[in-house]
Amino acid sequence: MIDSSKLPGRKSKEWTTKSIKAYVMLMMLFLRASPSYALAHAFATKKTSSAQQSQLIARLYQGEKQPELQGTDLEEVLADFARVRKTYEEFGDIYTVDFEEWWDTRALKIYGFEGLRPKVRKIAFLTEGNQVSDDDKKALRKYLHVTRPAEATPPALLLSVPLGISKDELLDQVSKLIDAEKVPVKRKAHMAKRPFTAKRLRSEPLFLGLKLLWAKAKFPKMPLWKLGALLNVSPRNHLGKDPLDVKRTSDNLELRNHLAILTHRMLKKAQTIAENAARGDYPSNNKCRLPKFEPKHVSNRINKSKRIIRSAAAADVSDELSL
Repeated sequence: MIDSSKLPGRKSKEWTTKSIKAYVMLMMLFLRASPSYALAHAFATKKTSSAQQSQLIARLYQGEKQPELQGTDLEEVLADFARVRKTYEEFGDIYTVDFEEWWDTRALKIYGFEGLRPKVRKIAFLTEGNQVSDDDKKALRKYLHVTRPAEATPPALLLSVPLGISKDELLDQVSKLIDAEKVPVKRKAHMAKRPFTAKRLRSEPLFLGLKLLWAKAKFPKMPLWKLGALLNVSPRNHLGKDPLDVKRTSDNLELRNHLAILTHRMLKKAQTIAENAARGDYPSNNKCRLPKFEPKHVSNRINKSKRIIRSAAAADVSDELSL
């Protein structure tokens, strides 16, 4: 099981496809909070004219007190949203599928290769005098369609290795077959099709950012300082044993204001990570245009997320994110 409090980084000895899978699961949850990805999903699943799509995109990025987007501003927004469409074409529906299904059918081909070394594998053992069973055929299909793609589809030999012959003779025959293919030895591990953007991966800020997005959606009217206290955004700015019931005083006013500022910054950072993920950059807090995060809609998508995450790896992540 994955330690949900701190996922392994690239330099860790535990950095494997399992670790990559956990970070991708966090990305999936950020995507589910992203309003722009949700709009791309709506366009892909409902008939909408080009004019209507442009209006909906503009409305999503238009501030409450801002005039209607026009001219260059509108062109920039539409061009930027094209990146979201491209990501959706690659990732597809992340709302109505279980993570394990989405990982096997989509994400594994994109993220599952980084650092994964191909190795010799036993596919099946055929007993003497018996025909190939359905389980044997299933094992072969699993290798061809799941295991081998997870290793970046390396060149491979499908061999029949009869047992009951001396090992030296078998190894000599196998060695000659390998030499005959003249495949050079690769010194570097295959990189992921879409590697993670950040050079240094730290799971704690990602978990905290997701918690903050979820809490803001669940308690939209809660003051920012209370959200920060609820999630312990800043251990240095602690308000006591029961921070949510602390009465406002001249002594803690500055502390609460400071906590509100920190929480606001972290919330914007989490929203930025979600929107960058929708544009294919994850994890990244590089500046990007943020849409409106309507608490009701975000909450609905999050609640749906909680219902359909069932995998063992997901259990670690969802437990860590429970409020």
